[in-house]
Amino acid sequence: MDRHSPLLQMFCLALVLGLGTVAPADSLQGVREQVRDKQPRPSAPKKEKHRHHHHDCDDDDGSDFWVSIVGPPVFWVTTSPWWVPASALGDDYSADGADFLSYPYQYDRGGWISLSGEPPPDFDGVGMWFSSEYGTDFSGLQRAGQRLRIDTGSRFGLDTEFNTWIEDIPAGHDTLFTGDANLVYRFAQSESWQWYSGLGMNWLSEDHFSEFGFNFTYGATFTPAKPFVFETTFDLGTLGDASLFHLHSTGGVVWKHLELFGGYDYLRIGNQDLHGPLIGARIWW
Repeated sequence: MDRHSPLLQMFCLALVLGLGTVAPADSLQGVREQVRDKQPRPSAPKKEKHRHHHHDCDDDDGSDFWVSIVGPPVFWVTTSPWWVPASALGDDYSADGADFLSYPYQYDRGGWISLSGEPPPDFDGVGMWFSSEYGTDFSGLQRAGQRLRIDTGSRFGLDTEFNTWIEDIPAGHDTLFTGDANLVYRFAQSESWQWYSGLGMNWLSEDHFSEFGFNFTYGATFTPAKPFVFETTFDLGTLGDASLFHLHSTGGVVWKHLELFGGYDYLRIGNQDLHGPLIGARIWW
């Protein structure tokens, strides 16, 4: 069996989940109310402390036993999103770095990066792409998004995006801006796959108002064969007083430095869902 097949199944599952989201979109005003939720929350009732005078040693021994039994499986399952891709790709971190092409499949190579053989003639140790896209829910909500990705041979990089949301309302149009910025690390790589995760911040802004929050990002880029490119990213974090979940999946075709793609974007802030299909273009260099 092809060692890449489990990763391909994971990637396709993420894309299907993104494309299959059909819940009706909520409003930009609802998003504002979620992130500005400053109502005091009732404090949890204080629990009465019970003193145990006997069997303390027995309780400790029992806890240690269950930790030793349950702990390792929980640890391996929790960390599997990182070690499974690296193991499947045979990435043991022994490679000194990656040679980035100016665009996927340049010089008839099998992907965006080269891990063996002679480096590309114009190798500079940094790979970048910038994308611009348009999305809609076909019910009065539109989104214009831009995203910048920078990767380096050290495996560290930057992933940031900016979105303009425009919603039709009885009074005209409602506008809101959202985005994030993340420091990412490419924890698993091959010529066809790049898996990355990182930490950063979410933000929301409009006139005289802004909110910020924490963000965790996780994603992958897959270049199976010329001219196809697939990309999926998950974000999980906070924004103001609201939770945030974001799924962005695309599939495209590349010709030299230009890629045209389509996909789906799903953003949930608090209990508000902003989502829809998208089309866009990406420039690689």
